[in-house]
Amino acid sequence: MTQSDISNTNRLNVLVLLSAGCHPVSGRAAPVMEETQAIALAHQLGAHVSGLHAGPEATPLRDVPGHGLNRIVMLRQDADIDPLPALLAFIRRNPPDLILTGRRAQGGMDSGTLPYRLAQALGWPIAADIAAIDRDTAAGTTLHLLQARPKGARRAVSIQLPCVLTVHPAAPRPLPFAFAAMRKGVIETIEASTLLPEHEGMVKAPSSDIEERPYRARPRLIAKAGAQGNGQLMVHPSAEDAARAVITYLREIGVLQAPSSNSDATPHEPAGS
Repeated sequence: MTQSDISNTNRLNVLVLLSAGCHPVSGRAAPVMEETQAIALAHQLGAHVSGLHAGPEATPLRDVPGHGLNRIVMLRQDADIDPLPALLAFIRRNPPDLILTGRRAQGGMDSGTLPYRLAQALGWPIAADIAAIDRDTAAGTTLHLLQARPKGARRAVSIQLPCVLTVHPAAPRPLPFAFAAMRKGVIETIEASTLLPEHEGMVKAPSSDIEERPYRARPRLIAKAGAQGNGQLMVHPSAEDAARAVITYLREIGVLQAPSSNSDATPHEPAGS
């Protein structure tokens, strides 16, 4: 066995889940940015990369090979059918080392829960919002990742293979689009019904069991308190004076309600003192 054969054997087998994306302005079919970023991440690892999509037609996928994906498997099924059973059946027959997805699909019934439902059904760990993968760990069974956090922060996490990762928009940019690569890309179509028993292939996509709540703004008490700037300096106060000052301050910034007119705000001495 040559050194090239050994290196090819050690390469990860990465599967990128693809959705039916559309351009946010024109509405035309277009690749999803985070999914093309997932392809770029897989290439940085030197992995074998392929794509997987479940849907009624291959039109939304026609430009994806131009971003570095040589082979895409499309599981043909109706648009209102839950894609999870077909995806699970294919993945169990062709298990990869790593599954990469976007944070949320585009253009359909997109709840953003599919990666988590898929990981749960497979019994694999999942890590969300990945911005980078340490390529030096790709030859082992543990991946070291950088997870994107709010306000530009990053957190180092480790995860065991096989696993599912969702890609954050802060991940490296997609590979440049190449028209020749798009022409050479292969989209292989498989009827989803051939992978599943008939009763499993006709399950409608879940919609009513997922509750979405609108964002509710919460008061930023710390920022409000700091903006007032009317603090009081107390040096070695008694316990009663310190407690009274804290209560007064909390009432001023709205954390505590003001006392009613018939209540006495002055602390009472305990009985028997």
